[in-house]
Amino acid sequence: MFRTFASAEFKHSMVDDSYIQQFKHLLKLYKLYNDNKEMIKNDAKEYFKNNQWFEWSSIKENNTHAWEQIYNSKKFSGMDIVNVYNWLKTKVENLGTLPDKLQVLAAEKLQVLAAEKLQVLDAVAVNGLALEYASDDLKNDKEVVMAAVAQNGYALKYASKKLKNDKEVVMAAVAQDGWALNYASDELKNDKDVVMVAVTENGWALRYASAELKNDKEVVMAAVVQKGDALRYASEILKNDKDVVLAAVAQDGLALKYASDELKNDKEVVMAAEAQKGEEGSSSEEE
Repeated sequence: MFRTFASAEFKHSMVDDSYIQQFKHLLKLYKLYNDNKEMIKNDAKEYFKNNQWFEWSSIKENNTHAWEQIYNSKKFSGMDIVNVYNWLKTKVENLGTLPDKLQVLAAEKLQVLAAEKLQVLDAVAVNGLALEYASDDLKNDKEVVMAAVAQNGYALKYASKKLKNDKEVVMAAVAQDGWALNYASDELKNDKDVVMVAVTENGWALRYASAELKNDKEVVMAAVVQKGDALRYASEILKNDKDVVLAAVAQDGLALKYASDELKNDKEVVMAAEAQKGEEGSSSEEE
């Protein structure tokens, strides 16, 4: 992918045109920079390494010249150049500086982003789901996403892929709404700390736990104590565990239907289920 532009023919083309062609590719990478941001960042860094951008050119002393040529070509908007430059500057050494006009534009953009962040922070503090309408940069801003999921855990749905794999963010989300486990990364769906918090808040969150944790007795017990019929999401092994099934039917007698055939015929389990249904019926009549 990257060595295409490193060919001898390309390296011997006109310097200024080379800058423009390479910038076209970098702009394409930047625009792909959405769901898998870290991968794209690494791609860009590798692209620079393989192609030695600017280093083989006749302009050795200052990469700023390259940015000037890109800007003067009038083939790209000033904001596109600023966006790509800002995106790369933390990943690439000797990137040079932007022309004066673009530096002014970059400063203005930072002011706009700061103002936008304050607006989004205000919005998600009232309704976390407002994160859906934030820019991709702010969906990847930990402060913003933490504020959103603290207000509504379900807002994790709109966080960046990177933050869906951030344990602190996901823990905050599932503590507010266990069902938010649905939007956590696969890695964190297999993290016992995260899943325990989720199922304690909402037993049905067991549905989104990894197969390994659906077979973890401590996790499943926490889930069925909160929602007896979360037993439906337990492993077959634990549906045949008498301790687990007794805990489930003690919370919801109807959870018996998710027990193994063996335990559906266990007298102690059946009596516990009937007793819970009787208690629930009595409570309803009193109300």
